[in-house]
Amino acid sequence: MKLILIFIINILPIGCFYSQLEATNRLALFYSPVVNNLENINKSYSVLSHENINIDFKKEYRPEFGVRYSKKFGKINLGLGSSNQGVSYTYLIKIKQKPFPSISQSYYIQERSIDLKTQTLELSVGLWLFKRLKTSFILKYNYIYRTKAPFTLNKDNYGFGWASFSNGQIIDEFSVDVTEKREDFRSFITPEFNFQTPIGKSLFLYYGAKFKFWNTDDVFSIKVKGFYGAGGSTNPLHSSVINNRHLSIYFGLLYDINLERKIKHQNKPIN
Repeated sequence: MKLILIFIINILPIGCFYSQLEATNRLALFYSPVVNNLENINKSYSVLSHENINIDFKKEYRPEFGVRYSKKFGKINLGLGSSNQGVSYTYLIKIKQKPFPSISQSYYIQERSIDLKTQTLELSVGLWLFKRLKTSFILKYNYIYRTKAPFTLNKDNYGFGWASFSNGQIIDEFSVDVTEKREDFRSFITPEFNFQTPIGKSLFLYYGAKFKFWNTDDVFSIKVKGFYGAGGSTNPLHSSVINNRHLSIYFGLLYDINLERKIKHQNKPIN
């Protein structure tokens, strides 16, 4: 919320200056079906690793669609809008459970998926740099209104292990305990650079980048503790955290509607 307040404070002088000019009310509908993630998420999410445990992550952004109302003062646009977008996280857990001959599979394998739906409120300031290029800086407040995860509870715990005996003594063993926890954060801020290029009457190519490169909240965490080898003691083996960083590029279309109401702002005399 602090970033939004700072953004509002900085664009107020722009609005005051251009309030003396003729303004056009506009409404834009936009849709971005192509969204590519730029993060190396396996590196970003891994906190502690172990040779016998591997977790492979995938992150996929859903198409974004929204609406934006703006006032156009010459080459400047000041806007307020809302949009909807989802993101899907998938991860595959592989835990080694060989070399015990009585175990049929070399690895314990479990696949999980988490789906989030977000509603955003955005503030934007745009500038026509050239006749065929408009650039905007957009600040989005994202609220997660729906979470679909594999657990009905906030946490899932499970464990397994095996041991080999010879003459009544343990000669080899392993034991692991896995904790998968869904965190309870609900909102975050995403800055965005957007570009628009006209391709027809009221129709624009709509493309840009989102760059929330810092982490403020965790979506999900996976922790594995245990040991490998006879007589071992339980210790942390692996830790991964899915965070809410957002680094992506997107591509779509925007339809701009001129509401055909030109307003001449004039200062009223003070009685």
